[in-house]
Amino acid sequence: MQGRVTQYQTIPLKVICFIWRVVLGHAPSAITLQHRGIIIESTLCGSCIGEQECVDQILVRCPYASKQTIPSQRKEMPFGFCNPLTTQLTDFSQSMGHSARRDASPIIKNVLLLDSEGKRVAVKYFSDEWPANSTKLAFEKLVFTKTQKTNARTEAEIAMFENNVVVYRFIQDLHFFVTGGDDENELALATVLQGFCDSVTLLLRGNVDQREALENLDLIYLCLDEIVDGGMILETDGNMIAGKVATHSIDEGSPLSEQTITQALAAAREHLTRSLLR
Repeated sequence: MQGRVTQYQTIPLKVICFIWRVVLGHAPSAITLQHRGIIIESTLCGSCIGEQECVDQILVRCPYASKQTIPSQRKEMPFGFCNPLTTQLTDFSQSMGHSARRDASPIIKNVLLLDSEGKRVAVKYFSDEWPANSTKLAFEKLVFTKTQKTNARTEAEIAMFENNVVVYRFIQDLHFFVTGGDDENELALATVLQGFCDSVTLLLRGNVDQREALENLDLIYLCLDEIVDGGMILETDGNMIAGKVATHSIDEGSPLSEQTITQALAAAREHLTRSLLR
C-alpha cells in the first residue's frame, strides 16, 4: 500500500467511454475511474459525453435537460488501486425527469372571466389538469367563492387554490382570473392579467360590465388568443393586444349592422394611434 493522494486531475471522457465500450460492450450511465490517485466521475447518456470531467463537479450535457452542475464528494484513494464503479445517480435522474416534465407543462393554465355570480363569460384552459367540463366548473366555482369577498378592484390580488397560483382582479361586475402552477412567477401571471384587463377595457370603450362583454364576446376571445397560445405567453401590452384584435377583425370584415363592435374597434384603433404618436 502506497501513500494517499488528494490531488485530482482531469482526463478526456471519450477515452474512458471508448475503453468501457470495448470491454463491456455498452456505454455506462455513470462511471467512477479510480486509478493511481485519479478519480473521474461522469454522467453519460449514450451520445451525450462531455470532453473533460473532474471530481469537483459533474457537468451534464443532454438534450433532455438543461445544463446542470452536480457536486461530488472528494475521496482519498491509495495508489495502485483500480476499480471502475457505477455511481448512484438516482436523485439526479429523478430531478432531470422532473425538469423535463416542468419544461413541458404550460406556464398559464387558464384564463377566466366570470360575472358577479360566478358564471362564465369567457374562459380558456391550456392544461389537462381539468379534463372534464364538470371539473372546470368546479374549479371556477371554488375560485369565485374564495375570492368574491376580497377587495381586488384597485389592484390585483394573489391566492393559492389546489396547488395553483391564481392572480385576480375585479372591474365592475366582471371578475378576471389568471391561473398558473404553484412554482410559476406571480409577476408574470400579474402581467398577463393586466394585459387582459387593459385590452378588454379598450375594446369595450371603458364600459367594462357583463352586458357589454357579452355583446362583444368575440373580441374578448380574440384578446385571449393574442395573449396566450397553448399556455405560452405571447403578448401582455394592452394597447398592442387591442390593436391586433382590431386589425384582425377589420381584415375579416364585419357587418354594418354590428354597430357596437364597429365602434369598439374604432375606439381601440384610435387609442393605439394616440399611444404611438406620444
